[in-house]
Amino acid sequence: APVGDGYSLGDPQAERRRLFQAIHQALRPAAGRVNVLILEDLHWSDPASQDLLLHLARAVEEDRVLIVGSYRTDEIHRLHPLAALLARLARDRHSSELRLAPLSRAELAELLADTLGADPPAPLVTALYERTEGNPFFAEELLEALRAAGAPGAALPEPPLATGALPLSIKDSILR
Repeated sequence: APVGDGYSLGDPQAERRRLFQAIHQALRPAAGRVNVLILEDLHWSDPASQDLLLHLARAVEEDRVLIVGSYRTDEIHRLHPLAALLARLARDRHSSELRLAPLSRAELAELLADTLGADPPAPLVTALYERTEGNPFFAEELLEALRAAGAPGAALPEPPLATGALPLSIKDSILR
């Protein structure tokens, strides 16, 4: 039997559309307010999530809603399912891309100083920079692994950051 919105109960497409519309309504901000939706790791998103993102990108055009999505460009190849969505969003002018470069050695030193609460020793900065190429996630994970191994900053294991010393979180990320 048709429902008030013209869709039939039990119709999967109709139920999906109602769900997407309900999510859009939940995102709409109160008068004078702005809402921000942050979606991380879009490179791992499934087709239904990508369909929802496309729907929301179109639906929020008149709303004060900002949708921020992150993905790893090195994970996206031309046949990756997200590549088609990114191209469509760009073509329809529903997106702007901001690429984040790796941290410089000085920026990595600043990140380490904030994390450690003191200026990091130069050998630590050099070792982490060489091993992570400025990737902040990898740098933080390796620093945490060093701290867990009892090397809180100045006392680096010999040799520093040997290739076999990757934390499980980094190994998992690389394998994905």
